[in-house]
Amino acid sequence: MEVNRNCISACKRGNPALIILLTLLLDKWCRGTI
Repeated sequence: MEVNRNCISACKRGNPALIILLTLLLDKWCRGTI
């Protein structure tokens, strides 16, 4: 989780669009896992 948070915070600083893509990918992955 810490690694993901760091990546997300870094993406927010760089490009907000990347955060949306990462969030969608993580959401799909979590749903697929569950």
